[in-house]
Amino acid sequence: MRRFFNSTIFLCLISYLLLTSAQCAFAIEPVAGGTFWQLSAARLNDWSDAKLAAEVSAVKQAGMDTIIIHYTAVWNSPSQQYQTFFQGAGFPLFDTLNNRHPLQAIFKAAEKQKIKIVLGDFLAPSDSRYTNAAKALQEWTSPKSQQFRRDLINTFKKNPSFYGYYIPNEVYPSRVKNQEDQLLWIKATQQVTHFVKQLKPDLKIIHPIGLYPQWHFDDAGKRTLSAPSREFLQQFWQPWMEQLNDVDIWMTIDGVGTAMATLKNSDQAQQWLGEMAQNAGKEYWVDVENAVMNSHGYHSFTIDQLAKSLQVAVTHADKIVLFEHLLYMSPHSSRETARQLYQDYLKYLKDR
Repeated sequence: MRRFFNSTIFLCLISYLLLTSAQCAFAIEPVAGGTFWQLSAARLNDWSDAKLAAEVSAVKQAGMDTIIIHYTAVWNSPSQQYQTFFQGAGFPLFDTLNNRHPLQAIFKAAEKQKIKIVLGDFLAPSDSRYTNAAKALQEWTSPKSQQFRRDLINTFKKNPSFYGYYIPNEVYPSRVKNQEDQLLWIKATQQVTHFVKQLKPDLKIIHPIGLYPQWHFDDAGKRTLSAPSREFLQQFWQPWMEQLNDVDIWMTIDGVGTAMATLKNSDQAQQWLGEMAQNAGKEYWVDVENAVMNSHGYHSFTIDQLAKSLQVAVTHADKIVLFEHLLYMSPHSSRETARQLYQDYLKYLKDR
């Protein structure tokens, strides 16, 4: 009886360990759970509402469940106003949009495919973002800007696919002139995130948190990227995490494709930023760049390049998202390298 009892315990223990091991292996698979889409006047000329809806299916086929619309409006410096592709009040429409409703088409397809949609906000005006933060943030939080957010969120708030709201301001610590300006940024962001939460409390608010590089000169005198130190990251970002209580998810852009980081120093920074987010009780996502987007050109990664970045991010992230789908990893893109990366990624998923 005792031998049977011990054998039973042993078999149960082995089964538990095997099950746990399988669950962990699944949980840490280096694959993307979502992707960014960038929509603009020029982009929408190439992507009809029907093509956008078909692309939702392509995202689903690639095993992803989340689409982040990077911006819903863009700043037009000559006219000193925001323009949008969203048919609502607040901002004027792109001139070429006519009577199209691209967001409606995307949401309709997403509901059918059970895809989550995260709507992006819009950047503080580029012509004064750092030179005159008070002016830029006043425009970003103006009554007209808040009215746009209200119309946008109220239009889609009952759609079951409406999952989150993305604050796209990627604030560069080195370009924020002083502590007073940093406080202005935090307070303005606090105002916007709280406003969004009041409109739809269940929205997941996502904010980028930068791993922006530091530089050093190596023994040969060559200027080389360094991972930002833990102290540097904490000094700048800790006040944001402490004061922006409405943010649910902090997201790091890995910086590999834009040459802002090497895989090695991105790995280190992701570890530290992930720990900060975890200590704040928040989710931590990593935005893995899937293309070269720097002085060396603009073109899709190979699947081998992408796989290396995924392997780094998976050790730190609660979720991985890619940047950017429509231009760099779509089966319907006009770019052959984008179509190739999509097909190679499907094979990568199958092989795993």
